[in-house]
Amino acid sequence: MQFIDTAYKLYIFSVQQCVKFPKRYTFYVSQEISHTASEIHRKVKCANSVFPSNVHEVQKRRDYFIEAYADAQSLISQINAATELFQISGSVLTQWMELVYSELTLIKGVMKKDKTRYKHLLKKSEETDDKTDESDINE
Repeated sequence: MQFIDTAYKLYIFSVQQCVKFPKRYTFYVSQEISHTASEIHRKVKCANSVFPSNVHEVQKRRDYFIEAYADAQSLISQINAATELFQISGSVLTQWMELVYSELTLIKGVMKKDKTRYKHLLKKSEETDDKTDESDINE
């Protein structure tokens, strides 16, 4: 799974860069960046471990991906702030951002693929909801 591998690479790269920052910024910058990168990896792993057999599980999987996507967006802002505070070389920044944007693209791709992959479960749910609505009307 490419999205898991990229999330892991992003996490490791982020930690490697954060340990280079001045120690006095550990709790303000380094820890936040490392934690956010860790959360991205954790959430895509959680999403990947959900094998949907019903609508609730499809939504749970999607929610994990949405949270990972939002964390990746947040990480961009955190990296931008670190860039203003510290002397991060252009090549390091480019590599870091490429990992983030690659992960964003992969997460979006999986979410799009899931939409078609689990369409049958969503369709079943809609049919069940329609039947329930009809029975409510008939009563």
